[in-house]
Amino acid sequence: MFALITDIESYPAFVPGCTHARVISRTPTEVVAALGIRRGPMQSEITTRNTMEADRRVTLTLVQGPFKELEGEWKLSPV
Repeated sequence: MFALITDIESYPAFVPGCTHARVISRTPTEVVAALGIRRGPMQSEITTRNTMEADRRVTLTLVQGPFKELEGEWKLSPV
């Protein structure tokens, strides 16, 4: 799951409403990426900073976009 979550360039293939994905910078622990989003007549782009703890967690914060605030987290637990 961690590989799927961090494969940002592939988001347009499986994330509904994602029109494009572009990695701006990448280090072993952080990715800054721009995502095109479309929902009905709304079309925009957001840039997020994604901080990664390998196979455990990805947290994201808004860098730029039409929202005042955007934060999220993927938490992975062994099954």
